[in-house]
Amino acid sequence: MSRGQPIKTLQRVALLLDILKEAKQIHIRGIARVLKVNPYTASKLVENYLKPFIDVKYMDQFGIRAKIISLKPGRENLTMEEVLRYRRLKRQLQESKA
Repeated sequence: MSRGQPIKTLQRVALLLDILKEAKQIHIRGIARVLKVNPYTASKLVENYLKPFIDVKYMDQFGIRAKIISLKPGRENLTMEEVLRYRRLKRQLQESKA
């Protein structure tokens, strides 16, 4: 690997995982508030680290579209080790294609 994961990013992903386990479902802006980051950053963390482990629903209300995130059924006990294993495999696949 050319570069490791910054500690702050891993801490945010771990907190995000805890949020999803506790809240069951939450929207991106809610995640951003808890993590104290921009909603774009929260969305990228979800996409880059948790995409295969989550279900995404969109709720349209009053002309506003909210992205609702929840862990997939059976993934309630997802660990950081599993998330990092996925991320490592994803990176290896990308490097092998290059």
